[in-house]
Amino acid sequence: MKATDAKGRAAGPLRLGCVLALVVVCGARGATLGEQDTQRDANAKVLIAAGIKPDAEAIGAYLKRFLPDAAHAKRVAELIEDLGAEQFQVRQKAAKALAALPAFPREALEKATRSDDLEVRVRAQRLLESGGTESKRTVVAALAVIASRQIKGLAAGVIAAGAHCPESERPRAVREALVTTVTPADAAMLRRVLRSEAAWQRAAAGAALDHLLAGKADKDLTALLEDVDDRVRLTAARLQTEGNVLEFRNIQIRPLGR
Repeated sequence: MKATDAKGRAAGPLRLGCVLALVVVCGARGATLGEQDTQRDANAKVLIAAGIKPDAEAIGAYLKRFLPDAAHAKRVAELIEDLGAEQFQVRQKAAKALAALPAFPREALEKATRSDDLEVRVRAQRLLESGGTESKRTVVAALAVIASRQIKGLAAGVIAAGAHCPESERPRAVREALVTTVTPADAAMLRRVLRSEAAWQRAAAGAALDHLLAGKADKDLTALLEDVDDRVRLTAARLQTEGNVLEFRNIQIRPLGR
């Protein structure tokens, strides 16, 4: 039996090939969208398991835990000091409390590994090696949900929480969330982050600023082209190149003589 089209005409090899190609493309696109939906659901489940609703209000409250807070810093310092207490029970309790903190105090523990107290150094190192796994997963999931659900107004929290991401996932996770969540009110803050000591923060801030200014951040990106970190320079060069391509496409060429 010969294949026919909607009007009953015989479908030639070319027409059949086009139809098959369209089916393959649509199928592949459907599979990709399905995978994205599955990943979004997985990220939402990670947040729910951590007691965080996957919505703007709950994620915003969660990210605030990572912002500088004197009370939190004092609590962490006290617990780290207790790691070297004379009583075994006090040391154990302090270690469990540090591991259970919503925002795993990685930087404070790394500093504690250089303590003069051997007990503090050993326990801090153990916490760094075994603790914070769930915390890292939660941070990555939160940033992914921000990006996928286009949640606005959480730029400061995204940058602060990024330090708690696994190093291999940090650049992409922070960049995608930051580009999505920034608002015009964040421009000054992003420019301050461009001077951060952390390369991943500078790169993410450059990408977010370029997105916020609709490709008009040439002055800021030019400064990043001289950055000491290769990844930051590469990010700035890519963003500038993309902006130039878009600008070139928008040029209207007038016929000669007009």
